[in-house]
Amino acid sequence: MCSSDLPLSLPEVCQDLADKPAIVRSRQEEERFARHLVFGGYPSVWLSGNPETLLTDLLEAMVLRDASDLFRIARPDAFRQLLRLLAGQTGSLVNLSEWASVLGISRDTVASYLDILESSHLIVVLAPFAGGKRVELTARPKVFLLDNGLRNRLLLDFRPLEERTDAGALLESWVATELWKILPDGATLHFWRSTSGAEVDFVLARGDRILPVEVKASRSERPLPSRSLRSFLEAYQPPTALVLNLNLAHSVRVEETAVEWILPNQLARRSQGGCLLRGSPYPLNPRIAASTPSRTQTSQASAARRIISSAISCSSGAKGARTKSARSSYFTPPSGATPRRRRGTSAVRRFSMIDSRPRWPAGLPARRMRSFPKGRLTSS
Repeated sequence: MCSSDLPLSLPEVCQDLADKPAIVRSRQEEERFARHLVFGGYPSVWLSGNPETLLTDLLEAMVLRDASDLFRIARPDAFRQLLRLLAGQTGSLVNLSEWASVLGISRDTVASYLDILESSHLIVVLAPFAGGKRVELTARPKVFLLDNGLRNRLLLDFRPLEERTDAGALLESWVATELWKILPDGATLHFWRSTSGAEVDFVLARGDRILPVEVKASRSERPLPSRSLRSFLEAYQPPTALVLNLNLAHSVRVEETAVEWILPNQLARRSQGGCLLRGSPYPLNPRIAASTPSRTQTSQASAARRIISSAISCSSGAKGARTKSARSSYFTPPSGATPRRRRGTSAVRRFSMIDSRPRWPAGLPARRMRSFPKGRLTSS
């Protein structure tokens, strides 16, 4: 799939509104956001007057031609069912055993199908953010479909957000793919979850800088940060945090962090202005700093793996059972230790541990905002 076949972001479908009066631009941005949320951003679908039919054709072409024929899938029925499963459980943690049981195939086959879907640019895989805190869950990634139009076609539900029972999942899926499309150079996209159940939907990371993003589909009366977001802010003290919602545009300060409530179109404007991940770096855990000499060039996930590996190698006694199960050559060994080399990386290991950092697909030219003639960004 070439770069021109990938879904358009909201800034790309709204680029012709820049010269319009603010009131007109704001109203049309809201209208285009509503359409983008339901029908996605594939160029042919966006320009079509009958997007539902075109999404059906597009899905069949991708599944039958690009996936089944190209990768010679032995069980196309299970492959289709996996797509529907991902659509219904968007943003959920990868559970190979459960999905294998539902689909009637092996864990290895499920993992290989996920790998095919990612290679075909149909899903986005987010690794958990690991900043060196012991209370964090760092084992399994999350999966999102890359385009909301395909998700809604798989669910056979094209109702607007206000009428949906899955409004939260729909909006979260849209934010995940939009952030993936507008990631700054060198940045990675994650989510954060603690063992106590606190969770932040998304965390953008680049070197020492992080930006937590929380998504709220319900309308908020007052700008009050959630407990989960407060837990993250207490742990990392980022300079800025975003709460994407549908009705508030406000800013409050929580200790050292400016928490901004923004609307969907404002997220697009921040990305265009280069404001994502701008600000002072967050304070790194001293152990991570000691083990990462050039941390501006190393992701936080890599640094965390070194710390976990060091902790595993030093643990003993009562922790022996946990150490044995947790020790893996996946983690980079501490300096001076004899590395335990793996003979290969299976797809099962890839989707069972941290191993995916969403980036612009390898082999494609750097993403640039596509330009369209005026009047061609609205459906016929």
